[in-house]
Amino acid sequence: MFRLFGLLFAVVAFAMAWKPRELSARRIRSPDGSLATIEPTDAQVTLLRVVAVVFGLVGLAMALGGPFALLRI
Repeated sequence: MFRLFGLLFAVVAFAMAWKPRELSARRIRSPDGSLATIEPTDAQVTLLRVVAVVFGLVGLAMALGGPFALLRI
């Protein structure tokens, strides 16, 4: 079960690294009822990609069975 969670964690993290702008954009409704989209800045997208790759590697390590599992690949 723990390895399955690690694999799911890695898949979601790598999806965030692959399409960070699409997955972090938010839609809001203004007081007059119109919809607007809030887009992240370029700095936020870059930081999100870096953090997502790190979390993806942690998830792969969890799925493969240990903190040093990625060094054995």
